[in-house]
Amino acid sequence: MDGSFAYSQIRSLTGSESADKLALFPNPISSSGQKLQFNNLPSQLQKIELVSIAGIVTYSIEKPSSQGINIEGVSKGLYIVKAILQNGQMFSSRLLIR
Repeated sequence: MDGSFAYSQIRSLTGSESADKLALFPNPISSSGQKLQFNNLPSQLQKIELVSIAGIVTYSIEKPSSQGINIEGVSKGLYIVKAILQNGQMFSSRLLIR
């Protein structure tokens, strides 16, 4: 309240924010006719899940094809796509379905 101020120390952070991201395309995607493609899926992939913003798993597939997955019939909206590996590790990314 007296008008004085002080600077804090500068700290640097290292790490890869994209390390736990899942590369998918096209994004946004149309819910009719397009297949959701993934870039460099790990060989230990167990399943792919589409989770709605409400936290409900709306789509799940075990060991998807390298040709992509058909999301026809999934409602429009924003989703989290999760790739779950056999060791429990998870990669995720946001997906907009138009």
